[in-house]
Amino acid sequence: MKRKTILILIVMLFASISQIYALDDPYEKLLNAKTIKCYLGKGVAAEWEGEKIKIEITKWSDSPERSTLIFNSIKLKEGKAHLIGNQGAGDVTVFATITGITFMERTAFGSINITTIFPIYARNSNKFIFVHSRHLSIMDQAAPSQYYGTCEILE
Repeated sequence: MKRKTILILIVMLFASISQIYALDDPYEKLLNAKTIKCYLGKGVAAEWEGEKIKIEITKWSDSPERSTLIFNSIKLKEGKAHLIGNQGAGDVTVFATITGITFMERTAFGSINITTIFPIYARNSNKFIFVHSRHLSIMDQAAPSQYYGTCEILE
C-alpha cells in the first residue's frame, strides 16, 4: 500500500512540475508573440585587409532609442511580420525552428539582415536573448556585422 501511495505522489509531482513548466515555456511564449521589442547591445564587425580579417568590437548606436528593433504583426503561419528599426520600417519573413524564431529582412539596397530570438531567457531576467546579423556591402567592400542583446514580448 505504501508503494502505491508513493507512486501516486511521484506521478502527481511530475504532473504538477510539467504544468508549471508549460505556464512559463519560453518557446511557447515566442510562438504566440505578436509584437517583440529587441534591444541591440554590443557586437562585432568584420573588415578585410587583403586576405586578413580585422574583427572589431562595436555597438549599434550611442542612442538607446536608436538601438531597438520592433517586430510586430507577427504571423508565423503566414511567414510574415513587420519590422520597425532605426532606418525605417518594412515587411520581413519570419519562421520558427527548434532554435527559436528567425526574421529575415531584404533591405532596399539588397542587403540581408537575419535576427534570431532564442527561447532562452537572459540570466536573472524574463527577456529573451537574440542575435542580429547584417550581411551587407558598401562600395564593393563587404561590411558584415553581428549584434547581441535581449528582447521582450510586448503582446
